[in-house]
Amino acid sequence: MKNNRELDDAILEGHSAQSFLQNPQFRQSVEDVKTDIFNSWVNTQPQEFAAREQLWVKWHALDEILRGLRKPITESKIAAAEKKQILYRAGQETA
Repeated sequence: MKNNRELDDAILEGHSAQSFLQNPQFRQSVEDVKTDIFNSWVNTQPQEFAAREQLWVKWHALDEILRGLRKPITESKIAAAEKKQILYRAGQETA
């Protein structure tokens, strides 16, 4: 179990990641990149295997970046629940 400071840090990191993911400019940039990758893929010729593979790698790299940003959000929710539980237990012990 994490200590109070680690929980607070995890919660703060999650809020920061959430704010970043909700930023309209970031969201638009992600959508633009996805659209560019998709359009490039659609416009490849049948014999352009390497180009399609490179586009697949780009698509999945972007997905990994987004997954990496979502992970702290999930960890933040877990940390908040742990902190709530700790505070509840502390209240039970003093009662």
